[in-house]
Amino acid sequence: PLLSQRLDEFSQLEWVQSTYAGVNALITPEFRQDYTLTNVRGVFGPLIAEYVLGYCISHYRHFMHYHQQQQNKQWQPHLYTSLQSKTMVILGTGSIGKCLAQTAQAMGINTIGINRTGIPTANDEFAQTFHINELANALRKADIVVNTLPSTPNTRALLNRETLQHLNQALLFNVGRGDVLDEASLLLAIKNRWVGH
Repeated sequence: PLLSQRLDEFSQLEWVQSTYAGVNALITPEFRQDYTLTNVRGVFGPLIAEYVLGYCISHYRHFMHYHQQQQNKQWQPHLYTSLQSKTMVILGTGSIGKCLAQTAQAMGINTIGINRTGIPTANDEFAQTFHINELANALRKADIVVNTLPSTPNTRALLNRETLQHLNQALLFNVGRGDVLDEASLLLAIKNRWVGH
């Protein structure tokens, strides 16, 4: 996004290497396209998996709550649940989604992948794969939902009032492009407890 505002300052520009997977800010029609643009792929899967699973463990084991209690010298135990009984729906079966699914399955989480075809990935990283038109059916099963999708005309606001209402206090992670999640619908989903956190 910073470069998109300054592209015209570089008269001899030949190549831009983005340090992100998403390059949407540079490929809009009003910006020049007379250079090679490359991005980073295949390195984010382990980092995203650590992030998502770290927060899942923290949530289900009440780490933040215990930390707050510790500050107040309170030692009240809380019931927790294991990740092994959870179902994670991952929107996107690309490299990030596959890595997350493999890592989640190693922790005993049932994984469901969502993609444009409904065809399982080559190495069956997901226990089940649903077509994007079956999103509502998959979300009904979800304890955890992770969006890893790019921003495209078909994905923008895919997570909206109509789709989010199928959740029941699920954890929601939006680690793909932000505009896949409609923010007004998210507020409604939190209010109605479709999204628990």
